Amino acid sequence: MDSGVKNGFKYYYTVTSYDVGNPDIGLPPLESSLRQNMVEIIPGTPPTSEPDEEIGVYPNPYRVRSMWDTGSPRGRVIRFNNLPEHATIYIYNLAGDLVKTIEHEGSKTGEAGGEAAWDLITDREQAVATGLYIFCVKDHKTGRMKKGKFLVIK
Repeated sequence: MDSGVKNGFKYYYTVTSYDVGNPDIGLPPLESSLRQNMVEIIPGTPPTSEPDEEIGVYPNPYRVRSMWDTGSPRGRVIRFNNLPEHATIYIYNLAGDLVKTIEHEGSKTGEAGGEAAWDLITDREQAVATGLYIFCVKDHKTGRMKKGKFLVIK
């Protein structure tokens, strides 16, 4: 088991094999490719429908041009954690306009079952503006709604 990993960061793991070769017959040492069986892992929280569990967003505030920011509009990502397994995330600006709807299906995504990523692009294919955003999460299993807020700084 790996220790010290952080939720939301990408980690790559691979297994390689090698032999020492045989100098008597001129066979050089060999090693298998590092990319042949490489897997990408993004650790995160498991899904939860607990009423006391708060849904979080990280990083919050999100600062464009931070060290994890890729610099391209589609490379910017914030993550929601402690989500129910089946939920809808509604994101609103302070004017009350719905800017994004995300259908979360737990383990069917590449994320951990209780996490979802958003690339900060609206449903109208526009990058979000600097500001405070409100989110509501509807748990499809229980019908409960939870809310929170996050800040985007450009």
